[in-house]
Amino acid sequence: MNGERMATDAAAPGSAAQGGASAAGNPVALAAADLEDGEVVVLALRPHPLFILFGSAGSLLALVIAMLLVAFVARRGWLPIDAGIVTTYGLLLGAARVAWQILVWFNEGYVLTNRRVVRAGGVLRRFRFECQLRRIQHLAMAKSVPERVCGMGTIGFATAGTGGIEAAWLMVGRADEV
Repeated sequence: MNGERMATDAAAPGSAAQGGASAAGNPVALAAADLEDGEVVVLALRPHPLFILFGSAGSLLALVIAMLLVAFVARRGWLPIDAGIVTTYGLLLGAARVAWQILVWFNEGYVLTNRRVVRAGGVLRRFRFECQLRRIQHLAMAKSVPERVCGMGTIGFATAGTGGIEAAWLMVGRADEV
């Protein structure tokens, strides 16, 4: 489903949302891990799977340009490197970049409860943002051209007394409905 929407009503028995097993590998369960009495998960999701493509597109494009340049120089004999080696290393670097973006996507989770909004993520350095709903003063939605074409958007949250957006749910599928 777009945006990788997760179960939203009650947590499964023994899940991290009910204080059970570890939530490792499931950022939505991690984000909902410390529900208070009477708190209900209204919405739990991840970024749209296209987050993987859009997040790595710039570095993949730069890698392709660098590969083409090095292969061109190598074919002219100006550099003692075989073009096949350049291609092999370029493909390995590209695969590593996409794998990293998959890890970023896999570890990103967003939860809306009846009391607060939560964003949890990070691969090597984990982070967590929480804010009580009553403290949120403004919501902002941004849609780049690729996000609009693919039916996604980024939702930002701002509280009183801040100069801007404090946290954002990135590339959420069907952001207008959220």
